[in-house]
Parts: sequence; C-alpha cells; structure tokens
Amino acid sequence: MAHIRQIIAFWSYVLFAFNFVVLVSADKQSLEPITLVRVANDVAIQLDGSVSETEWQLSGLVSDFRLLNHGPNEMVPASQQTIVRLLYNDYGLYVAFELTQPKSSLVKVHSAQDRGSSDRDFVTVGLDTSGSGQYGNYFTLYLGGSKGDGVLEPEKLWVSNWDGAWVGQTAETSAGWSAEFLIPWSILSMPKNQNERKLGFFFSRKFAQEAEYYGFPALHNDAPPIFVRFCSCNRRKFEH
Repeated sequence: MAHIRQIIAFWSYVLFAFNFVVLVSADKQSLEPITLVRVANDVAIQLDGSVSETEWQLSGLVSDFRLLNHGPNEMVPASQQTIVRLLYNDYGLYVAFELTQPKSSLVKVHSAQDRGSSDRDFVTVGLDTSGSGQYGNYFTLYLGGSKGDGVLEPEKLWVSNWDGAWVGQTAETSAGWSAEFLIPWSILSMPKNQNERKLGFFFSRKFAQEAEYYGFPALHNDAPPIFVRFCSCNRRKFEH
C-alpha cells in the first residue's frame, strides 16, 4: 500500500497544478508553448522502445527536467539526463523518452498493468486534454514494458480504474534506456474546438536507484502545466 500512496500523492501534486492555466513559473523555468511536428499517417515508427527512426529527429527537444521530491534540493536540475521528443498525426500523439543513467543502476520489475511497486525505473506522460485544467489522463511505462494508466481529475483526484488502448514499449540502450508511446486521439476526451488546440503536458521520470523523481515542467503548487500548440491546419481530425 505504501507505493500506492506514494503514487497518489505524486499525482495529486501534479493535478493541483492542472487547475491553473496562466503561463507563469515560480522557478523561472521557461514555459514557452511547444509546437508539435506533424508526421505522415503511415509514419514508420515501430514502437519497440528504441528511438532509432529518423522521424524522431524532426522533433524539438524537451530536456529541462528538475528534481521534484528531495526537500531543500527540490527544483534543481536532474542529475540524469532526460530528453523527450513529440510528434503527431491524424491517429495520435507519439512520445519518445531518451534516458541516461549507468547500466548498473537500471531497476526493472515486470508486472501486470496498473500493478506492482513504484520502486523501479519508469516514465510518465500526463495530458490535460481539456486545455484548461478540467480533466486529463496519464500514461506510464516501466522499464521492461509494463504499463499503467488512468484519469486525472480536478480536486486532486487520481483514478486508476481506466484502461486505454494505447501502445508503448521500452528498450535498454548503451546510455541507459528509452521508451516510445503512441497515444491515439480516439481514446482521449477532447473538447470540440474550431480554433488552435491546446493541451497541458507534464512529463516525469523515476530514477529508482536514488529514489529521485524528475519532472518537466518543474511544478510548484502555484505553477501551471506547459501548453502545446498544434501546427496542423486540419484541426477537425483531432476532435473525438
């Protein structure tokens, strides 16, 4: 039960920030909107956890991860490098993590979906699909390929009894490990919008050997999620 309380507390912390939509930052971390890169609907990304396809190089990089859970040292730059890449097409959102850490420090434990200890290496994508802090989803990949997902709701509610049909896998690399996600638009609740669509994003990582959580953006209780700006002209295809 301890690990369940730890996860709930962590996501309650994130959800508090999802209630805010003004782009400000208490720790001066840049929260400039990110413009996603569109790829072809038949893009050849294999989703095997290995971030090897040339299409990933089209993406901008999210890399300013900060330590979230170590008291006086909170919000300092993470000791282990984390890089996130983002792409999209009509079918869904593609997310890749490239994670640096010593090979000897990898902590891998297989488990059933939404089960098992949090004391292992993992990455999470949190999405505020309302664009205004009303609701969202989270998607977790544990090193080894085990999955977890659920719903994020206002008032610090973390609901794990939702299972979405999404694809994800991890792979060990010479530098540490990596992960790939495909999150279909069809499984997400997204308000109809004839204008530019906005999503709130939160990315996190656990470096289990040192019991460290890293996050981007580095969320204080009064800080918002970062917003992403879609660059496609055909926005209606994203509405489900």
